[in-house]
Amino acid sequence: MSQQILSKSERIRLFLREYYLGQTTWIKIMRLIGGPLIIGTGVQFYFNAHRSMVAYGGFCFLYGIYYTLKPLLIIALRPTLFQLLNFTVQVEEGRLKFQEDDAESIIQFKIFKSIRLQAGYYALKLPDKATIYLRTDQLTEEEKSLLTKHLTA
Repeated sequence: MSQQILSKSERIRLFLREYYLGQTTWIKIMRLIGGPLIIGTGVQFYFNAHRSMVAYGGFCFLYGIYYTLKPLLIIALRPTLFQLLNFTVQVEEGRLKFQEDDAESIIQFKIFKSIRLQAGYYALKLPDKATIYLRTDQLTEEEKSLLTKHLTA
């Protein structure tokens, strides 16, 4: 049984990594270059296109700014998503047992969509797109070996 503590800054870093790099290749490319590309298109339409395209250029410019700043807006407007997280995890042969305060959850390994080893973390992805992160430095060697046995990607 291991105590897991994820600080606010760690949770924000994990969110940004997952937002930009944890998706399919197409979504990853769109999130990295989509916003600046839309801003550039908006500027092009606003200054160099026909008069009827000026409004569309302004819309593209504003939407591009929103699309670029969206992850920062999520962090600023939903701070409860990134509060300090303190829970206990117990890795057993076929399941994981999580305990936080009075709540306890048991999840079978077969339920996870994927289990990956990232830089310093195990990322356990659930079918509903939620991801549970377990810090490797807070797990025992036995728990690490059990999780490594179930790696999918």
